[in-house]
Amino acid sequence: MIGRAFPIALGIVGEAGAFFRHLRKLADDFPPDPQQIAWRKATIQELKQNCPLLYPDEYKSEAAPIYPSALVRVLQETLPPETMIMLDPGNAIAWGIHCFTVDPPMQIHSSLAMGPMGFGVGSVVGAKIGRPDLTCVALVGDGAFMMHGAEISTAAQCGAGAIWVVLYDDNLLMVAQGQEHYFRDEKEPTIWEKLYRLGNPDLVKFAEGLGAEAYSIESPVELRKIMPAVLGRANQYGKPQVIIAHINQKAFSPYFPKSTVEQAPACPK
Repeated sequence: MIGRAFPIALGIVGEAGAFFRHLRKLADDFPPDPQQIAWRKATIQELKQNCPLLYPDEYKSEAAPIYPSALVRVLQETLPPETMIMLDPGNAIAWGIHCFTVDPPMQIHSSLAMGPMGFGVGSVVGAKIGRPDLTCVALVGDGAFMMHGAEISTAAQCGAGAIWVVLYDDNLLMVAQGQEHYFRDEKEPTIWEKLYRLGNPDLVKFAEGLGAEAYSIESPVELRKIMPAVLGRANQYGKPQVIIAHINQKAFSPYFPKSTVEQAPACPK
């Protein structure tokens, strides 16, 4: 029902496919502005060259457990140029947006407007079914993966070689870090980390039980080593692939830089 939940400026009732085909025809009447295109390209290039990373040492690190930014770096190095990447809300989207450098034909999709946990977990299946010729990867947190990971069975049933890379810290860490940032408790400094633990689930067994081939990694070296097999099994044989990446739990996401967390006011008594 158009207008039921969100205000709209122009409501159009019609079949989606027909609407987009008609819209494409209309696009020819509105050619792009060459000056705007040139400005945009120059701006993007400047951002890619000069936008600093919050923690460059972590990004370059080869240490275990793997830093989330280092994990993104290895993915950047090993994924094909035409990869379609789904970023799930939470710290996953923060690390993905902050650390990936996206050059076409690579694509990144997220759901920042509503931020629903599990968006990436399910959407990567649809992406792979719709574009079986592309590598389709979801970067997700372990909390969201536990909520919607049963979609692996859909991928297995359909022969869709989707790939999930799961940031495993046994915590809803964006929430825990956010609470620590805004409401630090001097009497019990680790209270927020404790409250959002997930119970140390074995997500490798979980993924395998639903039809995926699953891997557990702790370092950039291990991730780099398995990527050729992961890509081959997903793209050539249609086997869902799940990488459980045990990340450094002390890494502060770009939402809450370490310096601001340390300077945050204590929770009022």
